[in-house]
Amino acid sequence: MEIKIIKEGKDSIEVEFEGYDEGLVALIAERLNAKKEVEMAASKVEHPLISHPTLFLKVSKGDAKKILKETLKEIEKEVKKFSKEFSAL
Repeated sequence: MEIKIIKEGKDSIEVEFEGYDEGLVALIAERLNAKKEVEMAASKVEHPLISHPTLFLKVSKGDAKKILKETLKEIEKEVKKFSKEFSAL
């Protein structure tokens, strides 16, 4: 599994998620779109058999890469909490 930055600017970033599921990348885009500073976030897969999911993020204020990292940490925290609660069942 690898994450590659395809394009990066101060207010935008495009990232390829090699070895990751399209559903995870769509979740990241959904969470990003819920933030005030995000102008637009979208995920795409050119071809499900030969390409990897990509995420495009454009922000109206702040640093796109920083906002993406913060969102990934928030999702990671939620997943750990869910896993802990599920394990207790």
